[in-house]
Amino acid sequence: MSILRNIKTEHVKNAIDYVDKYGVPENRLSSEYVIVYNDKHYPPKYILSIANKFANGTELEPHEFNGGYESNSFLKKLGFVIFDEVNDVIYPVPSERASLNFHKIVVNAYNTARKECGYNASVFIQLINEHGAVKVAKDFLSKNHATTGFEKLWEKGRLDLTIEASVLLPQYKSIFSKEERNMRLKD
Repeated sequence: MSILRNIKTEHVKNAIDYVDKYGVPENRLSSEYVIVYNDKHYPPKYILSIANKFANGTELEPHEFNGGYESNSFLKKLGFVIFDEVNDVIYPVPSERASLNFHKIVVNAYNTARKECGYNASVFIQLINEHGAVKVAKDFLSKNHATTGFEKLWEKGRLDLTIEASVLLPQYKSIFSKEERNMRLKD
């Protein structure tokens, strides 16, 4: 089972209120990540368990869904800030400006690849225009293999023009998780 997608921001806020009132059981404390809300820290997985109670009537058990990437990504999409206490890193909600800048840099890289390498990826640019560069990048990163564009630009010696390279730029750390940023490095 995974996180139920009908959990909304209000359910998470209700769960935070619940935790403020009743606390967190010892066995549900977080070992690495926390939600930062009103200058307080909360365990993401437990908060989602309780949020499900408000959304669907039952508390999710820890074995019913994954913490870490799954929980944190879900909470970030709802607008919550995640803090990695082990690595001392804040994963904020991506700003609209960062998403727009990422979109621009991907389109510019595509235009450069087309002009300098003769690489015409009409389906790729259509996906970018329809869904936005952030969504397309996340979809590509979830694949278990290199994309056609990655392979073609590899052959041309221009990996700097790939969407994967753009994901690794430091200014986009707020958009892509550590797992997403490391995924392409494994291929």
